[in-house]
Amino acid sequence: MAGLSFIERARQRAVFVYRQFELSCAPPAVEP
Repeated sequence: MAGLSFIERARQRAVFVYRQFELSCAPPAVEP
């Protein structure tokens, strides 16, 4: 099913962009 493949690909791209943003802009989550 091409639809599922498209959704899965879009989800992976969104997660990748989110992680990049989190690593570059968000403060470290090591604070107590």
